[in-house]
Amino acid sequence: MSFLPKAGEFPRLFAVALSQILLGYFTLFIQEIYPVWSSPFWPASGAALAALLLGGPRMLLGVYLGLLVLGFKFFWGPYPIWMAFVVPLGNLTETTLAYFLLRHFVPRFDPGFTNIRQLAAFLLLCPWIPALTSAVSIQLLLQAMGTVPPDRFLSEVAVYSLGNATGILLLTPLILVWRDFRSFPWKESEGRKIIAVLALLVPCLSRSVFLGFAGVRSRYPQSGGIIASGKNGGKPRSLPIVS
Repeated sequence: MSFLPKAGEFPRLFAVALSQILLGYFTLFIQEIYPVWSSPFWPASGAALAALLLGGPRMLLGVYLGLLVLGFKFFWGPYPIWMAFVVPLGNLTETTLAYFLLRHFVPRFDPGFTNIRQLAAFLLLCPWIPALTSAVSIQLLLQAMGTVPPDRFLSEVAVYSLGNATGILLLTPLILVWRDFRSFPWKESEGRKIIAVLALLVPCLSRSVFLGFAGVRSRYPQSGGIIASGKNGGKPRSLPIVS
């Protein structure tokens, strides 16, 4: 299995990188509502996993390049520039682990989600362990750098992992189903079950995310993102963590 892209795959790599950049900037809007250190909802994780399931591990380069652009924006200032290169590796670890867990335990996985058992395997394997692995590794790095206070480690791990897992749960199925929606069994019993499960995920996850981040804000009422100097009327500005 090769991780090196072929010459004809560069347009696809560019599209993957662009999706990471655009979805990362979308997260900036959410963080204006929930100003915690880690991103409360990271849909880029869902797009990254969908890219790997459709294009294979070679799409990891596009994921990394897109996150690298975001890293330079987020960490430009008082922090070592190497953090812009290192922090996205947490996302790559998450995406790679989710991909290989799914491919290992479900060798004949159909990216079109035409089988309820495959959807169940995806919901069980892909979001939780990979997102938690990424969250712990990155938060340990940020704590070592003094970016995240030690007393906020567990809450930030929870926010980070829940945000990334939510992105995988919501966006990956949406991309995989709609890429070839004509072949999806919309009128069959299996298709209706899948739609029902995915439809239930949205309100349940939305409520969990709201309650979880509301709890973080009540515990840390003055919380903000990474405090960095910037041209904002001479006041500090808040930057989010790429999660």
